Amino acid sequence: MRRGLTFRTVAAGSALVLLVGICFLILAESVQRLRVTGQRSDYARQVVLAVSAMRSDVSDLEAGLRGYVQTRNTDMLAPYASARARFPQDAAALARLCAPNADEAALASSIIEDTQDYIADYGATLIQSAQHGDASVRNSTVTDDGVQRINVLNNELDRLTSLDRARAVARNEAATRAANTAQITMTFVIGISVLLIVGFTVYLARVVVMPVRRAATMAGRLAGGALDTRLPVSGAGEVGDLQQALNVMAGSLEESRDALTASRARIVASADEARRRVERDLHDGAQQRLVSLSLELRLAQMADPPDVEQMRAALGRAAAEVTEVVDDLREMAQGIHPAILTEGGLGPALRTLAHRSPVPVEIEMVTHERFPAMVEAGAYYIAAEALANTAKHAKASSVRVQVDRGDESLVLTVQDDGCGGADYARGSGLVGLRDRAEALGGTLRVSSPVGEGTRITARLPVHLLSRGS
Repeated sequence: MRRGLTFRTVAAGSALVLLVGICFLILAESVQRLRVTGQRSDYARQVVLAVSAMRSDVSDLEAGLRGYVQTRNTDMLAPYASARARFPQDAAALARLCAPNADEAALASSIIEDTQDYIADYGATLIQSAQHGDASVRNSTVTDDGVQRINVLNNELDRLTSLDRARAVARNEAATRAANTAQITMTFVIGISVLLIVGFTVYLARVVVMPVRRAATMAGRLAGGALDTRLPVSGAGEVGDLQQALNVMAGSLEESRDALTASRARIVASADEARRRVERDLHDGAQQRLVSLSLELRLAQMADPPDVEQMRAALGRAAAEVTEVVDDLREMAQGIHPAILTEGGLGPALRTLAHRSPVPVEIEMVTHERFPAMVEAGAYYIAAEALANTAKHAKASSVRVQVDRGDESLVLTVQDDGCGGADYARGSGLVGLRDRAEALGGTLRVSSPVGEGTRITARLPVHLLSRGS
């Protein structure tokens, strides 16, 4: 199946929309990744703050214990008491923040347990012994145990901080890679989109704009009368159909012009032939008879001695000759334009034709409406020529002539029961009838199957011609 220009345009537009959509999807994904990275960076900052808080608690616990043990001053326990009060909240925050990651959660749990052990097992016992004046609290073993516990806690906090920072670096690197990938992909997609737009624009200019411009130029030439102009059918889809339609239209116009020119030439030739026939009839008929009549009258005048009977006979011959000449002139005048057509209309004129026809003719006037003079004259001469052709060629025993009113037209039908076989190519009679009908803007149709008679139908429009035309 041929894919037209509409399909190609829709396909190219859909591809462009698809590429732009992919570009926006990639952009949206990059934005989402950056948003997630930002959230994770904020999460990492919160973890660092929680670790710092825990480190501060551990430092205050150690400083408070060490100061109290060395000075036995209860005021030195203030940092210890403050850190111990903050610890439950700071421990809960650290556990909550580290919960999403198993390794961080395990390490945070260990830090919290070690801190709780430091407070409960080491700190509380040390304070209680110091309060009872136990001198062993200043023993290096006890002191080393506390330092060791603090070092373990600090190491665990350092490990947690390092682990979180490593995760943050990995996230940032992944986000950077995603952003770079998105940027490269977007650049590629945008470049492809630009190339597609440029290519589609060039394609439209080549297959639409330029062919349509050539079609417009051809239309201008056709309007100027250059009907032999043709277009190469090179466009795609509907544009090619337009070019083909313009070529067909130009061919039809050229054929119509040639047919009109030929029809006008035939009409002129027919008029010239009619004038020559009238001149020949006048010369060979009425003129010769008038000359003969003139001689008869002169012979009667020159009779000597006058013979009444001879003169009477000559005058009788002259009178008869005059009557025949008058009949000939009347017949010729009717052949040129019968007076009865103007005075009585188409019906009486057709009946006169039927009376003079050697073949019996039946006249059927479905309508008695008067039509414009040119239409009635055209119908009359078409009927006269059709009856003459029937008498000469059809070998018919009867003819039927019908006049009817169609849609804004006079419809004349002449049908005989002769041998049929009438064809435009076999003589000029039918061509002359068609030319006369087309000269009035009408049509003429001939149906003449061999052995079944001939039917001639002429349709002459009446709405373009006035009664006085």
